[in-house]
Amino acid sequence: MRVTRPITQAELIQTWLLAELGSSRFSSELKSAVKKHGHKLSLVTKPNLKNYDENKARARVLREYRGQFWDALQNREWNLVELDQADVRELIYTDWQHWKKLSGYTRLVGRAADNIKDGLVDDRAPMDSFFELAKQIEQGTELNPIVLIDHVLDGKQIALEVIEGHLRSTAYAMADKPSTPLMAYIGSTQ
Repeated sequence: MRVTRPITQAELIQTWLLAELGSSRFSSELKSAVKKHGHKLSLVTKPNLKNYDENKARARVLREYRGQFWDALQNREWNLVELDQADVRELIYTDWQHWKKLSGYTRLVGRAADNIKDGLVDDRAPMDSFFELAKQIEQGTELNPIVLIDHVLDGKQIALEVIEGHLRSTAYAMADKPSTPLMAYIGSTQ
């Protein structure tokens, strides 16, 4: 893992929203939240990260439809990092049943990647999407950064948890010889 630069929470939120705008799972919820708060989609697609009001609006939108993560984003120092495949395989998933099942109840991204390659099927996700994205990664497609938070015990980081980018991290772990690192925003409490 290599830290490339510090980032602001506004940049993190913007990237999260932009990634989920292209998601078949979250796009409609995001669009509804943007509209509910009286904004146009350009709030996400053409951001001005120096505009305080826009940043607050994007934060309200994220909190509206992905509120379960809001507290986890607070009081952290954020950095953009490069992850190699070994780093990604050691990440843990959010404690959700779907991802626990895929990982053999370990929550490890690497275990889920192996299970999917070995033929594990979960009816909650189109399994082809993992293989299709892994193939794109092998061909050099760069992905939006994933979002991670650290878990600390006795002052030591013991795990990095994926809170946004579960599909991307899994496909990256499945890819044969990814040609580019996977970028991630890491929120640290230390």
